[in-house]
Amino acid sequence: MVRGIDETDYRVGMNAGGADLQVIVETLVGNTTDIGPQVVLDTMLFGDTAVKTLLETDKTLGGAVEDLYVSRMSGVKVFTLPHKRVLGAEWVVEIVLTD
Repeated sequence: MVRGIDETDYRVGMNAGGADLQVIVETLVGNTTDIGPQVVLDTMLFGDTAVKTLLETDKTLGGAVEDLYVSRMSGVKVFTLPHKRVLGAEWVVEIVLTD
């Protein structure tokens, strides 16, 4: 289990910027008091099932855009919803549109 992952900037060594659009992908997995949501979130942050990996599988979105890449991941966040607090994370996707 991962606890307290901080923000990760994936743009290190890349040409930061230059994207036409930024899209924020947000996931909420469950109550902060349960272990199950933390386990699910761990699989979304790292490895073959990481959201970054899955989002970058088709970097042209079937030819609809020139390129995309995930530039940042928030780390584990606590989101406050009406009557409960839940774990989640956010990823910033940079999209370069086709000419």
